[in-house]
Amino acid sequence: MVLSKFTGDAEQMPAALAVNPYDKESMAYVMHRALTMSLAERQERHRALMETISRYDARWLCDRFLRALSRPDPAQQPKIKNLLSKVFRHRETDSGRF
Repeated sequence: MVLSKFTGDAEQMPAALAVNPYDKESMAYVMHRALTMSLAERQERHRALMETISRYDARWLCDRFLRALSRPDPAQQPKIKNLLSKVFRHRETDSGRF
């Protein structure tokens, strides 16, 4: 799997080949690597990716998200309040469109 470094999944899928899609040389290198890697390496990466996908599924993501909402890090609370106030201000000034 070739995966953009900018996706949220890139850190959770170290078996994928991460690439900056805006860097043509890097993209060409990673595509060449993917096309020429050995069968054994492809199979091992596939096994690792399938293990990751089965462990970190949509249910896991939802649970983690809800847990984070219910117990925010105290250091993040000022940032969260600021963000929420911006969101609500935007909604009020934009006639309810969001």
